[in-house]
Amino acid sequence: MDLELKIKDVAELLQVSEKTVYRWVNDHKIPSYKVNGQYRFRRNELDDWLQRSRQEPAGAVAVPPWSTEPVDLRQLLRRGGIHYKVGGRTAAEAIAAAVALMPLPEFYEPAGIVEQLLQREALAPTALGDGLAMPHSREPVFNEPNAERVGIFFLHQPVDFGALDKLPVQVLLLVLSSDRRRHLQTIRQLGYLIRRPDFAGLLQVQALREDIFGCLEKYQPDLLH
Repeated sequence: MDLELKIKDVAELLQVSEKTVYRWVNDHKIPSYKVNGQYRFRRNELDDWLQRSRQEPAGAVAVPPWSTEPVDLRQLLRRGGIHYKVGGRTAAEAIAAAVALMPLPEFYEPAGIVEQLLQREALAPTALGDGLAMPHSREPVFNEPNAERVGIFFLHQPVDFGALDKLPVQVLLLVLSSDRRRHLQTIRQLGYLIRRPDFAGLLQVQALREDIFGCLEKYQPDLLH
């Protein structure tokens, strides 16, 4: 994947301000990728986007078709995986260990993602109670839905995440999203699942992967409503 263009390069090519390019990126109106906290662009995708934009009504900017794709939690979990005996004695160490285990798209460095997650954790703990935490970042980590992923991480030892119920965390539900709408949809779906006694029970006993995916499949129709 050749990501040779930066924000300033795109601004120069299109004869617009860098602020305008950032706005297009944040509104998901231009194809882009976030690599180590910085935006990058493919020249061929930018050319295609420009061609589509010229076919739009005056003043409009083409919106990539993937921006309205629904979240499929099964697919996100297959990408992120279910992991056991994850190390870490502190919240920061556990999050770093989880990111290190999660398969990431090419060009995305674990250190940059960990930094984003810890910045969010510093604002308010992501502990949910009942031994669960849902680490996530304030801003989207990726810029395309097919890079999104969710991981379930069973910790080797309970870790204090500052939960309101004072219980240490034993399970991380790590969420890496591409935009705010899909991020909220993913969190909503996970929230629904952990309120189902059978799914929550599987997390508590660190069940086998096939059992967790089987239960997720059972609730898939409910998650889409």
